[in-house]
Amino acid sequence: MVGDTASLEQDGKPLPGVAQVAIQQGRYAAGLIRRKVTGKTAPGPFRYFDKGNLAVVGKNFAVLESHKVKLSGFPAWVVWVGVHLQFLGQSSLRLSVLVQWAWTYVTGQRGSPLIVNHHAD
Repeated sequence: MVGDTASLEQDGKPLPGVAQVAIQQGRYAAGLIRRKVTGKTAPGPFRYFDKGNLAVVGKNFAVLESHKVKLSGFPAWVVWVGVHLQFLGQSSLRLSVLVQWAWTYVTGQRGSPLIVNHHAD
C-alpha cells in the first residue's frame, strides 16, 4: 500500500497529499479493478477534481477556499460542521454527532474521556 507517500502530477503540478485526493484515487482504482474483472474497457486516466479546502482553526473559526469562494470565521465554521455531518459514514450518526458537538460547544467540555488501565506485568 502506498498511501500518503503516493505522488501524482496533473497538468505538470503535483497533487496535494490530502484525503480528498486519496478518496478520489481510491474510487478510481476500485472502478478500474471492477472494469478489468468484468471485462470492460478501462476508463480514461485519473483526473483529480478540486472541491476546495476547508479547515477548522478554532472554536467558531474556520477557513474555506473553493475556486472563487473564500470565507473565514464563524460562517466558514458552520459550513465545516455541515460538511462533516453530511459525509459521516453512516447517516444514522448525524443527529448523535450533532448533539455531541453541540454539548461540547455549549459546555466547553471535551468529548468522551478515554479510560486506560495500565497493568504492570
